[in-house]
Amino acid sequence: MVAVELLVNIKIMKQKKYFLLVVILLISSISFGQKKGYTVNEEKAMNLFSDFKNYLISCINNKTDLSDSAHLQYLLNHFFFINTKSDSLHNKQINLSEISSEKMNYLKKSIGSFYNYFLSNKNEKPAENLTALPIRMSKDTFIFKRFNAFQKANTLVYFDKRHPDKTLGYMLFIPPVKNVNPRIKIWSWILGFKFGKFYFTSLIGEEGYEYMFGCE
Repeated sequence: MVAVELLVNIKIMKQKKYFLLVVILLISSISFGQKKGYTVNEEKAMNLFSDFKNYLISCINNKTDLSDSAHLQYLLNHFFFINTKSDSLHNKQINLSEISSEKMNYLKKSIGSFYNYFLSNKNEKPAENLTALPIRMSKDTFIFKRFNAFQKANTLVYFDKRHPDKTLGYMLFIPPVKNVNPRIKIWSWILGFKFGKFYFTSLIGEEGYEYMFGCE
């Protein structure tokens, strides 16, 4: 009788341990899912970032000059947001002739500095290993806490996946906005700090445009 009771107790203890293990795994999976859960705009931003990265790799391999009109037109149509008035949009495409020479020069400089970094380090393959995450999921808590709500919701941190603790930069996206931007695009990767606030300078030199969408 004692032996039977002992076997029953052992069986019950094993069932309890199994149940506890299941609960722990369930909690872990829920926590992991919450951590990896992206918003709709974050998913769109990461998909656009991936497409931009692939385009960048292709250009590097082909030694493409991104400053020529054809490539600038492609970049603006598919990847970059330029703050233009609604009456300057033709068939949802930007007309390069409507961008002033000053802004065009700034645009070429912005694109060139970004592109040349990856081109000059081609042998180390930084572009092929480029990846990005929403800033809220990164370890850059110092900057994240000082961003406004719009910046927090629309900024990706990009880095070399071989060195995940070394941030290469921050990329701000502008989501679809009626009469402004029909679909999500890259707004800037130039982060600055002035008057106690972090701000982004657009690819044509406009500072802090994101604050038009609310400071907090």
